[in-house]
Amino acid sequence: MTMRVLFSNVPAFGHFLPLLPLARAFRRQGHDVAVVTAAGMTPLIAPEGIELLPAGPMPDVLFAEVGRKLGLNPATEPTPEAVAEFFAGVRVDLTADEALAQAKSWQPDLVVNEMVDFVGPLVATSLGVPLATLAFGPSVPAEFTEALTAVVRSRYEERGLPAPERAPAGRWLLDTCPPGLQFENAVVPSGVERLALRPEPHQSPDAPAGEVATPAAVAPGCW
Repeated sequence: MTMRVLFSNVPAFGHFLPLLPLARAFRRQGHDVAVVTAAGMTPLIAPEGIELLPAGPMPDVLFAEVGRKLGLNPATEPTPEAVAEFFAGVRVDLTADEALAQAKSWQPDLVVNEMVDFVGPLVATSLGVPLATLAFGPSVPAEFTEALTAVVRSRYEERGLPAPERAPAGRWLLDTCPPGLQFENAVVPSGVERLALRPEPHQSPDAPAGEVATPAAVAPGCW
């Protein structure tokens, strides 16, 4: 049986590319795949032949809004407060409603988000659709997780949705972080099933055959 799988990510190359191998794998298996993110990501997503559901602005607008509200730039002053306002505050404020409208029209069976995308979880909760969260690096430190959860909680509550105890709160944690790079005190949240996935280096769809880089060549000593 085929599924409709909706990917959701912060509109930046480093947040979409870790999701791309999984999106490609779903497409190879015959499933319908779409990505909900800012329209400015079109140059990266269009060559893949994946449907883009445009929602929300690019990071420059988000940075400016965080600066207006807090007087901080998360890129140069990555305090828990500034980081939480960027990912779980202004991005949700400026993206979630458009993303939800797009998702309602597209009708996904599964939502897959990346570890600091807080729009996908809200969409999944709104639609009653299962959520899987992909971790493309070590777990987020507790001081940031707590700040992110606190900020996004009000966004759920104002929409009449049950607020997550810990965000993002996917049913599955798709973990591509090699064990040797994970923090010693990393804990998988209660009720979340961890599924280990092999990370892949990015390869553009038009790359010459026979020039696929191996993970070991990209990150020696991590395996």
